[in-house]
Amino acid sequence: MARWASAEFCVYYAVLVAWNIVAFTWGYRQSEALTQQRPPPRWLRDGWLFGRFKDSSDLQWRMVCSYMPLLLLGFPAWAGLCWVWRNVVLGGSNSPKAQTARTLVYVASGLGFIFYLHGVHAAWPVVIAVLNYALARILGGTCVCAPAVWTFNVAMLVTCDLYHGFHNPLAEALLHSVSKYEGMLRWEVSFNLIMLRLISFGMDYHRMLSNQHGNERIAARSEYFRAQETERPASDYNLLLYIAYVFYPPLYIAGPLVSFNAFAAQSNRPQTTHSLGEIFRGFVRVILYFLGVEIVLHFEYVYGITQSDVWKTHRGGELLFGGMFTLNFMYMKFLIIWRLFRMLALLDGVDSPENMTRCVNNNFTFTGFWRSWHGSLNEWIVRYMYLPLGGRKYQVFSIWFIFVFIGIWHDLMWRWVAWALINCLFFTLEIAITSEFRSSKYAHWHAKWYWRHIICVCGSLNVILLVYVAPPLREFTQA
Repeated sequence: MARWASAEFCVYYAVLVAWNIVAFTWGYRQSEALTQQRPPPRWLRDGWLFGRFKDSSDLQWRMVCSYMPLLLLGFPAWAGLCWVWRNVVLGGSNSPKAQTARTLVYVASGLGFIFYLHGVHAAWPVVIAVLNYALARILGGTCVCAPAVWTFNVAMLVTCDLYHGFHNPLAEALLHSVSKYEGMLRWEVSFNLIMLRLISFGMDYHRMLSNQHGNERIAARSEYFRAQETERPASDYNLLLYIAYVFYPPLYIAGPLVSFNAFAAQSNRPQTTHSLGEIFRGFVRVILYFLGVEIVLHFEYVYGITQSDVWKTHRGGELLFGGMFTLNFMYMKFLIIWRLFRMLALLDGVDSPENMTRCVNNNFTFTGFWRSWHGSLNEWIVRYMYLPLGGRKYQVFSIWFIFVFIGIWHDLMWRWVAWALINCLFFTLEIAITSEFRSSKYAHWHAKWYWRHIICVCGSLNVILLVYVAPPLREFTQA
């Protein structure tokens, strides 16, 4: 029976309202104290609401604010031109010539886009992508293909980080002989996502040649997952479509991640799962989320406080409030970024797995948090690491390899390795505890009135743990 209107839930509602009033009042008082400083902190900048300052301490959010108008105008215009090319100029044909013509538009716009972002340094990701393509095509279907593709890409990731994107005098002189344009974003910042696409192509091509089909995962799944798990014809694994996939503009900067198989399928036949009305409503929600965060940042400067050394003076409840605000701000920031780029790709007919599928405050397990936080990365990990390493049967061992890789993938620093090992420890403990309590000897507990309260307490502890580690995440998110 539904409990939404029960006396028990009314108590929960009251506690929730009281908690938010206390938390936001504390944050507002802390923020007002900062405005009295002379000079105020440098991350407090003039806002656009009621003459108030605005918390501008987060670099990613400042970039979102700066480029939001361009994104909302430029990408829809680009998607509209692609639609005209596909449906008017080419008449909606799916002939090989028409497919090649569509792909050429993607290639031209993708290469132009990365040149706009990275300037002359865009040559580096293009060269690495071509080398990866040659490696996969030469070794595809052999027993050394998967190790070779993985080794090459991890080596490129590590080398790129150690040598700061190959910025050395000789390389600079060579590139500047072609063009002086430097772009607006270092190419190595984008290589983390590029690398995952390179591996996706290599492994999908290898699976196609090796007849390693994933049919067991197709049943009862969405159109996207059926496209992902269905091998493409050998002719689709060509250089043009590969370059179009790696540098596809709407998903290039931040994702979400889409597999090569799924992209190839949708480049020929655009997705039909989401209607234009759904996509429009998605854009409206993103804009409302954006305005909501902007309004809050004019009154609550807690994120800036927690990103400075001030948070180290906080104790008990203050640390909890600051951590809660930080975690929720990070959630909303990435929610807006990922949803925006996903909607922009959907305008062009390319679907991708949804990130942030569950509210950050509504995760009762450590596993559930990471599955919902970066859902497309989780799906990538499942497809290209978890299942090849044995799946559920060997998950206690495979998660150590997986999280060490994710830590190195984020940044080649010891703190990320430590973060990965801590995650592995929590995952291992959670797997052991849940396996134990799901056994038959505890089955009678599940029917008891107090069982769901035990689950709720455990879920609350999970959220509180995330809250308390949120303030020190500045070095992780801003790296």
